[in-house]
Amino acid sequence: MNDNTTLATIGRLINTNSGGKPSELGCEANALEAQIELANSLNHKPIRVLKNWKRFRIDTDERKEQILRQLQPSICKSGIYIVYSDMVVSDSTGRVPSGGWVRSTFLESLSAGCIFETQNTNYILLGDGRDEVISLTELYALYQMF
Repeated sequence: MNDNTTLATIGRLINTNSGGKPSELGCEANALEAQIELANSLNHKPIRVLKNWKRFRIDTDERKEQILRQLQPSICKSGIYIVYSDMVVSDSTGRVPSGGWVRSTFLESLSAGCIFETQNTNYILLGDGRDEVISLTELYALYQMF
């Protein structure tokens, strides 16, 4: 990918209002406190609450998937996913400011339909989001930004 193509790809992917399809994940705002309590009971990882999110499933061949799984054996068995949001509601660590953006590492497990757990963080997906399938090249473009 050249620089212009990479920028266009990133711009398309981080547009949380388009691309992919509406997701069936996400919890309602009135259930947020209960979801935070549940996340805390699952483990003691930091919690980030996200609105305007996209869940990306990485589409790759079997050989490359095996390599990714060797590098991080705890990746979810049902697929390789990350999440992106352009609206962080809260971050228990204070690293990401309210209104900031975040891109996760690979999904390890999904609880209660909206707690997206990675190696180091629980992301609570709040409200409506989108699901999109992307290639390894597109994933790499997302990781190039900032």
